[in-house]
Amino acid sequence: MLDNMLDALKKTPELLTIYEKLKTTLQERYPATVIACQASQIAFVHDELPYLVVTLPHRKKAGQEPYLILSVFLSKRLDNPRFVQITEPYANVWLHHLFLHCVQDLDTDILQWIDLAYRENELTSIPKITHV
Repeated sequence: MLDNMLDALKKTPELLTIYEKLKTTLQERYPATVIACQASQIAFVHDELPYLVVTLPHRKKAGQEPYLILSVFLSKRLDNPRFVQITEPYANVWLHHLFLHCVQDLDTDILQWIDLAYRENELTSIPKITHV
């Protein structure tokens, strides 16, 4: 199913560039990462637990610049104005959603949050991914 998500990204070269930079960065930093692809999202997984999910917006307003939605799994809520939404889909599992409009948005703040999420593999309350 990777082709579905990649096909969607290929329609917007800016988004494909952002995704490729993110993927390369995470594979270099965390070689044990497995990429689990579905039709509408790409999950970055460590020890069968997702620590980051990339999706496209469901709807885009006319004239709005394209962006990727990054969802970072953390064990506690972090308040920061860059997060557009924070949810708790499972007990003690907080999803922090933010937008990436360009490669430069992938900065040290975001990489620190991703690093924290990668190291927090004790998040056993979220469903394990059983197929890749």
